[in-house]
Amino acid sequence: MPTAILTESAGHLLVAQAVASGEAISIRPEILASAKAAVEPMRDLTDALGVKVGFLSRVEPVEGAQKVRYVIEFLDGTRGRITGPWSWFDGTRAVFFPYSGGSPLILFYRAGFSGLFQESLRGELWHEIAHAVRHIYVKDEVPIGRVWSLLVDHAERLRVLDMTLTDYLEKVGRSDAATERGGSETLRQRYEREYRREIKDPHGNHVGWEDYRDKPERIKQAAAADAAAPTAGPIA
Repeated sequence: MPTAILTESAGHLLVAQAVASGEAISIRPEILASAKAAVEPMRDLTDALGVKVGFLSRVEPVEGAQKVRYVIEFLDGTRGRITGPWSWFDGTRAVFFPYSGGSPLILFYRAGFSGLFQESLRGELWHEIAHAVRHIYVKDEVPIGRVWSLLVDHAERLRVLDMTLTDYLEKVGRSDAATERGGSETLRQRYEREYRREIKDPHGNHVGWEDYRDKPERIKQAAAADAAAPTAGPIA
């Protein structure tokens, strides 16, 4: 009997429940295979940038720690493991890790299928590539140059940060745009909230929030990356 198609929202819920219960869980092989096939045509570009692209394939609890172990399958066929908080992937689909001790990483998290599955993956890869380009310029102390300036100017002209999340997701072809959590927020509001850390007292109680030191630069990068993603129609 064929396995029922697992939707993205249902798949992410299953993973979140497993993490909350301290259980290990694997992503279905057919989901990983489809995700890899979606971005494989762009591998020449990511290889040229020196960026490794991988996919979350399994989440395992770490005994005695408020962290999990991520098992990653990379496009080149290798595997890796990263230990960190679940917040790294909770509520997101793709993450850029600018590792200074090795290759920068673009990691995807897909636990189910959604409309325009492969198209959205490619759009998100473009988004993360924009972050990678900026990181490479800074790491190698290369002048930012015309390419990055054009991306930033493009984002400002389009007023990307003033779009609601729902409007933006519709523009990039996400069929689940209307049901995305926090859809009425503008991208600016979303990034203002994301690029900060929680401050707690010695007893673990919430005290307040502190912005990341490079918050303005992070928001500028995010806007440029959002503007770089291919769209399903005119973005403005």
